Amino acid sequence: METTLNRRIDNLSLDHRRGAAHIVEDSALILKDIARFGEECPEAAELIWRRAVYRLAHNHPTMAPMLKLLNRACLALDEEERDWPNVAGRVSDLLVEHRAHMERMAYTAIDTVASIRTLITFSFSSTVASVIIACHEQGWGGKVLLGESRPLMEGVLLAKTICGAGVPTTLMTDAALMSSVSSADAVWVGGDCFNRQGMVNKVGTKALLEIAQAHSIPVTVMLATDKLLPSALTPYYHFTSYNSREVTTEEVEGLTITNQYFEDIPHNLIDRVYTEWGILTVEEAIARIEEEEVSTTFDAILKAK
Repeated sequence: METTLNRRIDNLSLDHRRGAAHIVEDSALILKDIARFGEECPEAAELIWRRAVYRLAHNHPTMAPMLKLLNRACLALDEEERDWPNVAGRVSDLLVEHRAHMERMAYTAIDTVASIRTLITFSFSSTVASVIIACHEQGWGGKVLLGESRPLMEGVLLAKTICGAGVPTTLMTDAALMSSVSSADAVWVGGDCFNRQGMVNKVGTKALLEIAQAHSIPVTVMLATDKLLPSALTPYYHFTSYNSREVTTEEVEGLTITNQYFEDIPHNLIDRVYTEWGILTVEEAIARIEEEEVSTTFDAILKAK
């Protein structure tokens, strides 16, 4: 059991292709299984729990719903005083809440696409994929243009997902997508984090939104409210660099290679925010950011190494 749990933690901590919603759901499932394991082996479960929280937070440091899930799960651990069956129940409740947000967004979105014939999106967002597919199933007849999203090619995964559901889809290079913005009626993107300073999404999103703004193409950010990051959790949120060999395997003397997956995007490039509560202005989305208590266990785990 321990070996299986640790393998799942390692695999999920290295998953940077799927959208936040899928990764967070799988994280909740891992935490719930660790808690169930804790009924039989509480000391071993405590060690695996700490490893899971550290690895998942460390490898997904810009993913607001991940930080919120891990902190809330650790709060449950603290409040239930390591009563593992109760902790498992509390994590299950967090998972149910997460799924409800996604379902509500997917099936209340049809009104947002009535005038859209050509839609552009970028990278892979579980939320955007779910909403596009739901709109298609409810009769939307538009098409989607999207880029490959180098270096991990998440856009290819998104193209396969929505095309497999019957949505007319055109996949192109990222540069070609930027040149196609003027032909679109709208741009939809997801976001890993939305806070009072701006939003975080895959590198390239900012350029896409700047081009959209120059062509007066409306931009909608699609994210559930678990992406709204409270200020109490900002100390645990940061950018990190990734393997330069994903950009090129060639070694050139004197050449500097950078590989950043994510970037900050200012609020002024966003026209509206679509959440499980419907369409919000940027100001309304900021107003919905709620503060929350930071778990002493969560804080100790992330500051231990």
